[in-house]
This record gives sequence, C-alpha cells and structure tokens, in this order.
Amino acid sequence: MKRCLHFCLFFLIGSFSLNAQVCNYIVYDGFDYLQNSPLNALSGGTGWLNTWSVQNGNTQVPGFQSIPGSLSFGNLQTTGGSGSGGSSYLTAGRRLNNTSGGPFNAYLVNNDIGAAGTTLYMSVVLQKNQNNNQPVWISLHNNNIDWCNNCASTQIQVGYFGSSSLVGGVRKWGLSVNGTVLNTNETVLPGVATLMILRFNFANPTTIDYWVNPPSIGNSNPMPTLSYTAASSLAFRSLHCPEIS
Repeated sequence: MKRCLHFCLFFLIGSFSLNAQVCNYIVYDGFDYLQNSPLNALSGGTGWLNTWSVQNGNTQVPGFQSIPGSLSFGNLQTTGGSGSGGSSYLTAGRRLNNTSGGPFNAYLVNNDIGAAGTTLYMSVVLQKNQNNNQPVWISLHNNNIDWCNNCASTQIQVGYFGSSSLVGGVRKWGLSVNGTVLNTNETVLPGVATLMILRFNFANPTTIDYWVNPPSIGNSNPMPTLSYTAASSLAFRSLHCPEIS
C-alpha cells in the first residue's frame, strides 16, 4: 500500500513565522475529520469551492483518508489531524474557491488565481513514510477536474519526484513547474515531517520562491531554498495529490 501523510494546506498573505504564525488565511484544511474517514466527499476547512474528490469516487480504507494527529515541525502550531493516501494508482484533489466575490476575488484573472501584481504564499507539511523511490508531492493546477493534474496546462508541484529527484543517488526535495524539476540540497528523510512554503509573485512571467524547513518566514524572509522564474503567469484553480508513499 502506497501512502502519503498530511496535506495541512493554507494560503496566506502578509507575515508568517514559525513561532507566531502571523498570517491571513485564505484557504485552509487542517483535516479535523473523524479518524480513518475516506477522503472522498469530506468538506472541512475554508476557502474551497467543493469537497475533496478521489478519482472514481473511491472510498477504500486504507487509501485516501483522514488519520488522527497532526504532523509536528519545530514550534509550528498545529491542530486537527492529517491526510493519508492512497491506493490503486488513484489520485485526489479539491477545487479552490475561484468564484467572483469569493476569498480569492482580488487574485483572479480569467477565473484563475494569479492576477498580475499580487502575491500569495502556500504552505504544506509533508512526510514520506517509506524508504523507497516512489514520488510524494502536492500540486496546484488549472483544470476543473481537481484530481486530474495531468489534464492541466499549468502544473506546480512541491515534493519528491522519484528518479528526477535523485542527486548522486540521494533523494532530495524539489519544485516542479510544468515538468521542469529543480532539486534542492534538502534530503528526503522517511518518517520525518517537512515544512514547505511557496511564494508566488504573479506577473508575466511569475516568480516562485521555495523554502524547505525554513527557520522563519515573515516580514524579514530568509533566503529561499531556491527561486524560479516561469515562462508564463502560472495561474491555477485546483489542488491535487497523487498516490504517493
């Protein structure tokens, strides 16, 4: 059984630090669900357009599901539970609320999130459990089918990408933008929770700053682990999680 842990996701604007967590949440899901509930059709958190959907409406447990307990990272304040999954090479996803007048209203361009001149942060606590080369990542994309990352023309992913993320035979965390993988020097340690933060400075082109396990982030941001300037605006509308382990 391939599994991933914890999609504790939120977008924020303004300052953020590991100790104070000063931020303005736009969308969030802390997975505060009954433990071992199938992820399909769960609808907690805020800032989403619809419920979680698993490919084919799959409700198999073990699979994409909620599990008790939040992952721990340094002094990061946590609440709720975690997400885990999946099975049978299925995927899962959820649409962000990109409706006019919704929480992303100031960031919309052609009904996608990514208006030029705006900035958004995304954070995820992610853990790879198994000591193997199976990928583990979270994706933002611009397709209405939230669980179908491969259906999208824009794909922004953070995590571990299998053989593409092996550096000298060592697994490294990285960023992938429309298939271009950029690896960091941060080693993937099975069973160890990792905090990843993305900053989107939307323009044409868009710049992405990526932090892995930063000591702090806020008004005085530390240097990004890596930065990338895309060839396009990279607007998105959905979040996706593959079967990962």
